[in-house]
Amino acid sequence: MFKTYKTSFSFEKKNVLYTVEAKLSTKTENRLDIDLNKCSEYIALSMTGDVFEKGWQSAGQINKELLTAFPDNEEVKEVCAIWKRWHLNELKAGTRIQEKIIEEYFTDISKYTFDEACALLKSKDLYKDRGYVYGSQWLVDPLPLDEAKRIKAFFQTLKDKSC
Repeated sequence: MFKTYKTSFSFEKKNVLYTVEAKLSTKTENRLDIDLNKCSEYIALSMTGDVFEKGWQSAGQINKELLTAFPDNEEVKEVCAIWKRWHLNELKAGTRIQEKIIEEYFTDISKYTFDEACALLKSKDLYKDRGYVYGSQWLVDPLPLDEAKRIKAFFQTLKDKSC
């Protein structure tokens, strides 16, 4: 299907280095996808980053830092859009419908708790969707092969520029 692809690339501004690491890989496991269909093979994306500045380092989910540092950089915008859409696509707590309700209500996904999400879904009678209880297992949001290839090519272009 798709070979594992691991890369890193960076952006620099005023002696601050922003490094992004990304990994695309095919997983073969018996899981359910966000539409509650059986999913035995899928492509997963994980991303992380580091910020290096005068001996200080920040690590983890640096997409907000990237957008703040490079607000007009189209490549950074695309990296962050990919990060937001596909990062940890194999670890979704909700079905497509549950996730849509949560995203519409909580516009900043880092600003709500699991209990708040459950309360919201219960108020909409969607805590249980077609028998699936929100958060009872990790669901997969399948990354289409064509999109994975596009992401890989884009990341490779960024890596080539970073060298």
